[in-house]
Amino acid sequence: EQTHVRNDILFNRVSELNQKRIDLWGHLLLVLPFVVLTLFYSWEFVTWAWKQNEGSIDPGGLSDRWIIKSFLLIGFTLFGIATITRSVDLARKISDLKKTSV
Repeated sequence: EQTHVRNDILFNRVSELNQKRIDLWGHLLLVLPFVVLTLFYSWEFVTWAWKQNEGSIDPGGLSDRWIIKSFLLIGFTLFGIATITRSVDLARKISDLKKTSV
């Protein structure tokens, strides 16, 4: 599951249940608010680019800069969906671990 390198002094000393709880709270308190705030504050930035059909003023520049700016919303929407999916999965695993430990 956790294939990336995790070098955390406290994380390695707690049980699997508490590791999943820490991950879940990190997703809910850090990642999701970041995603929501980024989407909220980038919405006007992207919609303005769409309304203006924004492009570069340089002759050889990007003609449709609004397309690139749109990926800000697309990317963070997908990031939010992935975070919610991961949070639900963690909550399910926490529930399963609680059932097996009792």
